[in-house]
Amino acid sequence: MELWREVTGQPEITQVDVRRIKAREHIDMDTGEVTENPIASAAAEVGKYATKPSDYVTKKGKDFYVANGSVVNLLAHALKGKRLIGWGGELDKIRKRLELADAEGRNVDLVDTGGESEQIRAMSHWIYRWVPGLKNYVN
Repeated sequence: MELWREVTGQPEITQVDVRRIKAREHIDMDTGEVTENPIASAAAEVGKYATKPSDYVTKKGKDFYVANGSVVNLLAHALKGKRLIGWGGELDKIRKRLELADAEGRNVDLVDTGGESEQIRAMSHWIYRWVPGLKNYVN
């Protein structure tokens, strides 16, 4: 945990979800060559989480948060059908070193399930959202 706080520069982090990287078949879109690159796969997966709700969500009391409705509405319309990818810190260094394909491209698989139908089914049926008052995710 301390190492993660140091790398991100965020001492307030209280939990980190760490999972094993699974090697998967990767096809180079330019050459058609099949390779295995678990680091590139994992970097693409992690890189898809690029949100900054602090720009439009404010705390209004101990456990109450308010989102700026006009900003959320504008974002919903402007970003409909778009993928937003952001890289920072160590992941940006890895992305550059690996010369990863454009994560915004149409053929990039950002949610690799390894072809396992159970995982695909779980992803399509369970959507959770954070409820600040409960300090937990609910389905």
